[in-house]
Amino acid sequence: MKFPVKFFFIFFQILFLILIFSCGKISSRKISETNDAYALFALGADFLESGEYGASIRASEKAAALFKNFDEYENGEDFYYDSLVQIGEANLRAGKIKKAQSQFQKILTLAPQNENLVLAIAAVYFRLNKIDEARIFFETSIKKYSGNAEIIAELYYYYALCLFAQNDFQDAFYAVQVSKENFLKSKKEIPEKLEKFLQDALEKIRNN
Repeated sequence: MKFPVKFFFIFFQILFLILIFSCGKISSRKISETNDAYALFALGADFLESGEYGASIRASEKAAALFKNFDEYENGEDFYYDSLVQIGEANLRAGKIKKAQSQFQKILTLAPQNENLVLAIAAVYFRLNKIDEARIFFETSIKKYSGNAEIIAELYYYYALCLFAQNDFQDAFYAVQVSKENFLKSKKEIPEKLEKFLQDALEKIRNN
């Protein structure tokens, strides 16, 4: 039995329309889920600031799951890690220290040198009380981001805290000065504690 040419023409038209509809549906679903991920991340941040830590963790976990699957979108991967940081922060504020430590350690393993996470990771070392590891991390990161005044300002500030904890007051004093210079260069607001920290380091040097 022979099928007329017109039959095949109609058949392929229908097939083509089904294909376009399916692709459009998949694409719309991806866009919808990505928008949901950003919304959930923002919601998690709002809950964190309002002290609703359980709700923050739940929203951030859902956001992380979506960002992990849609990292091809702009900043998707960064938001995935930021969501993990948010979960750790919520656990920490809620007093769930072991869970927070576990979360921060996971971040350190997944992205030890991610530029967007470098400052969050720096804080993680302090929260885990890993001062020796922190010093190595800061010295490596300072070399890596030497041209970025904004990050360098923060890194040297944390680096100074680390040196102060190790009673290395001379280097801590120098680190605070470099931090202040870079805060001014980047036009970022200088932390209120930085000036006092500078005086404390100077006083320690004089007394030792």
